Formats: sequence, C-alpha cells, structure tokens
Amino acid sequence: MRIGVLTDSTCDLEPDFLRERGIEMIPLIVHFNENEIYKDVVEIEQERFFNKLIQVEKLPTTSQPSIGWFVEKFREMSEEFDAVICIHLAGT
Repeated sequence: MRIGVLTDSTCDLEPDFLRERGIEMIPLIVHFNENEIYKDVVEIEQERFFNKLIQVEKLPTTSQPSIGWFVEKFREMSEEFDAVICIHLAGT
C-alpha cells in the first residue's frame, strides 16, 4: 500500500526537505496589506518574509488555502497513492 503525505506551509519545513521525502505541501496565504498577497513559501521565502516584516508598520495576516487547492491535490495524489495522510494546523 502506497501512502502519501500532505501538509500545509505551517509545517515550516524547507522545500528541499519536503521534495526529498515526497511530502506534498499546500501554502497558506500571507497578506502584508491589501495589495501584497503571497502564497507562503511558494511566492515568498522565509528570508524575504522576515526582511519585509521589519519594514512594515502593520503585521501581516494569513488566511487558509482555498479548498479547491486541496481538492486538486487530493485528486492528483489519488492517482499515485492508495491513501493520503494529512497533517495540518488545527484551529483553536
């Protein structure tokens, strides 16, 4: 039985680490203001994020990934794996 692993960018693991282990990741959305919106890790890496963080007056916010991204990723992974384990940040 082939089992895939899916997480989101709150896992805070390096892209190379994920790639080497075949772990799939869905990015959270980072909002620095209304005009600066990035896919975490995909469009804004850690170093750039922290550089921007010290330059802004208002702290950035995050939002959950689109449910459509998960649906598409599950479809994609279902072609290769018999099951998928998802590890995500839980709400409080």
